[in-house]
Amino acid sequence: MPKRNDRQRNGQAGRPSEWRNAPTQSIRVPKSLAPKILEIAHELDVGLQEPMIIQPEDLKVQRQEKHASLTLQNIRIYRSSGHDVLRLKELLAVLADALKSGN
Repeated sequence: MPKRNDRQRNGQAGRPSEWRNAPTQSIRVPKSLAPKILEIAHELDVGLQEPMIIQPEDLKVQRQEKHASLTLQNIRIYRSSGHDVLRLKELLAVLADALKSGN
């Protein structure tokens, strides 16, 4: 009797899957959409790192880059004539520092 390999013993015959999430399933989709759907599925399988935008006109997939966040905790808010105000000079200084540091 021929020996079965480990994958067959575990009920998984054939080549190893390239998918992280298992088990997998075959689905029927329009042939024209299959490459894009597969691309999106692979992104989801490995753990989507950034938002993905799909353009409906041409099904182009764009990954939205992560944007740096800006901390405005060093800007003081003043009260003047019953209104909250901030000094433009202080705001520009914080923005300039953020651009210099790459944040």
